Amino acid sequence: MNKGLDATFVHYGIRKDDLALIHRLAHEAGLPEEWLDGVLKAYHEKKVRNEPLEDKDIQRLLNEQLDRI
Repeated sequence: MNKGLDATFVHYGIRKDDLALIHRLAHEAGLPEEWLDGVLKAYHEKKVRNEPLEDKDIQRLLNEQLDRI
């Protein structure tokens, strides 16, 4: 068995199929793709740094990203 990164998990730790679904739902909701990628990137960066993410932290992250729309 090969070890290393599975290519399906390269983007923000999300499977490509799931990421495509997330992008489609965001598009249907009228959210810009760049905004969604910003949210996913910010969340992923916090998870990689093992920063605690409680509900209030996620709400703050979303509010910061909503201000960018």
